[in-house]
Amino acid sequence: FPSHDTNVRNTWNFITQSLSRAVSAVSSLQSSKDPNAKLYIAEARGMYAFYNLMALDLWGVIFVKEDPGQVSKIVRGTEAVEYLKKVLLEVEPQLDNTTGPGRLTKAAVWGLLAKLHLNAAVYNDRYAATFTFKPEDMDKVIEYTGRIISSNVYALSPDYWAIFGDNNHDNKEHIFAVDQRAVS
Repeated sequence: FPSHDTNVRNTWNFITQSLSRAVSAVSSLQSSKDPNAKLYIAEARGMYAFYNLMALDLWGVIFVKEDPGQVSKIVRGTEAVEYLKKVLLEVEPQLDNTTGPGRLTKAAVWGLLAKLHLNAAVYNDRYAATFTFKPEDMDKVIEYTGRIISSNVYALSPDYWAIFGDNNHDNKEHIFAVDQRAVS
């Protein structure tokens, strides 16, 4: 990525490396005998969609690649939005909400789908003169955020700053967050 700004370059490198790792994980797990392999594959595919959503948000592109030996296909606009929806909807039934902090859950996918629908007008054509936020997309935002709320697994934190603490792994406000506990 030809950027002179180290923050932009590092972000680009992190996202593309994470996409590569997700593709490699899915490929490696296909032949695994581990009883949790299907869950791990769903999580890796979901993470692939998550990192692609970050790329779409920041640069307006996603990378479609299912085999480590392939060259990625670069996709933009509506095709990118529809691809990410498809992947997230495929993995959602295979996930649950009990895997713990830092792992992809159904609720995390619902949140990603809500974000995708909320911003679809911009993602579809980021250079448009005006944006039309379709009612059906806004209905999906309500549907997916409603699923998170009605799951009764998550709640607003009584202490806002606790969300960012080192010992935040069991904070009920976190839907999809990195576990901040130190590794010993």
